[in-house]
Amino acid sequence: MEKSNAVEWDDRYTVGVQMIDEQHKELFSMINNFYPGCLKEGEKANIHFKLMVYGFINYIKYHFDTEEQFLERLKYPDSMAHKRQHDEFIRVILEKMEKVELGQPVSFKNFTRYIRDWLVTHITLIDKKYATYIHFINGQIKTADKSLPPVVHKIGPLHFSESAEIPSEMFFG
Repeated sequence: MEKSNAVEWDDRYTVGVQMIDEQHKELFSMINNFYPGCLKEGEKANIHFKLMVYGFINYIKYHFDTEEQFLERLKYPDSMAHKRQHDEFIRVILEKMEKVELGQPVSFKNFTRYIRDWLVTHITLIDKKYATYIHFINGQIKTADKSLPPVVHKIGPLHFSESAEIPSEMFFG
């Protein structure tokens, strides 16, 4: 039996900022709307997919702008690296859509998987870093707190690096 959704929301994707979490949920919903179009054939699939992806691109730009402004206001130390990841993701999507527009073969399923996998990876690895930073600056994390998982102490809310970038090759080979 084929899955009906490409991705399901659950609490592991929560960053603890209601506005951002709601936008992430909307992005998941949009990705799930791609999926039925991937199963169609021919021109119907092409039209459905284009409409869905261009709507997604507009919304993801809005989301990224919201998130980047939020991180700037927080003086998040890794905000520029975070923005570069957003910019690279948009660049890759637009590049793939250019291929679709030129009639070059693009697997809609693979493209949807790339968008889904990039977003899930970005939220769970990258956005969770700023969630940790927010909790830290709000005094919710104490470095002496032994109940915190060791990863918080290893990463440290103030020790971010650009090495956590997610290359598109990871998904497209």
